Amino acid sequence: MVGHEFLAGWTSGAIGKFETVPSVEKRLKDFKWVRERTDLRTEKKFKLTSLIRLDERTIPFRKDILVLSGVVINEYISRPRKIEQTKDGVYRVIDGDPYVDIDFGQFWVTTRSIAVAQTSETRTFTFTVLSQALGTETRAVKFDVGKIAQDYGEHWLGSFQDRRGRMQSGTIYGNSVEQEALIRGEYPRWKKNQVGFVTRHFGPPVKVKVTRDGVVVVYRDLYNDMSQYLRFVTEELLRYVSG
Repeated sequence: MVGHEFLAGWTSGAIGKFETVPSVEKRLKDFKWVRERTDLRTEKKFKLTSLIRLDERTIPFRKDILVLSGVVINEYISRPRKIEQTKDGVYRVIDGDPYVDIDFGQFWVTTRSIAVAQTSETRTFTFTVLSQALGTETRAVKFDVGKIAQDYGEHWLGSFQDRRGRMQSGTIYGNSVEQEALIRGEYPRWKKNQVGFVTRHFGPPVKVKVTRDGVVVVYRDLYNDMSQYLRFVTEELLRYVSG
């Protein structure tokens, strides 16, 4: 297992969905994907390998459903750039020689249909490799943030765009900002990129942030029991998936 440090105090992930398939654990265990790719600039061919390494521990989720976790190790072609001095003494930026580099991304999946990539930055290659292993597409979800904002109160964050007037986009922080007299009349109509609200799904009030492109941050450390995080996503947020 390749280790990754997580910031204490919150749990974050990029959410994806896949069609239910049999034997999810068997499909992911020791999965290897080898393919040949060509660097378009140099036409040099590379053999790339991606691996999945599952953790030994599984977490009960619901009846006959488990939470599995692991790491995707993904090779890709890197195209570095460097500074070169010409014969005339002029410095310019040029492309260096391509080479193979590696990315790591932790993930969690239920054995039914939900996947979580470690971050939005690792989401694309993580879901691509999971799709290859599962034999069905793992799709990044998009949330209807405006509808979430309507249904949940105590907004501590509201991010908006495409507003008419001098203040066209931005992010507002505070306590129950949706009740602020200065913006209360128009806030519900703003096109929102993300919203932060308070949930009582876990018992005591907990702050949550949801972005339109499918990232969910729960301000509580749940990495040792991701079933709680996934249960919140499943029970509270999946009904807001758009498209």
